[in-house]
Amino acid sequence: MEQPYGPPLRPGYNMALASVIVGAVGLVGGCCVPLIGIPAGIVAIVLGVMGLNAAARPEGAEDSTRTMAIIGIVLGALTALIGILGAIWSVFFLKHFMKGLPGMPGRPPGM
Repeated sequence: MEQPYGPPLRPGYNMALASVIVGAVGLVGGCCVPLIGIPAGIVAIVLGVMGLNAAARPEGAEDSTRTMAIIGIVLGALTALIGILGAIWSVFFLKHFMKGLPGMPGRPPGM
């Protein structure tokens, strides 16, 4: 008798897929809002590692699951890196921007 819903998924497939999705969304969102990239990158890395570990179990998994997990880890690392760089850039930008506003400390008198 056949299973009504198709064959079971490969071990680690869901975590690897979630890692790729969170990494890609975080990469796009992290370019616009830097603080989104840092936690999204960490989540993508953790999910990718969990998917990679699940794919390495004795029951085995296809190479596509491992590849997807590795892609998720790389996307997560890029997302976290861009988030960190964006946060650093934002701090320096705001620091210099605030010096140029009237009534803020650091503005030369008479301007």
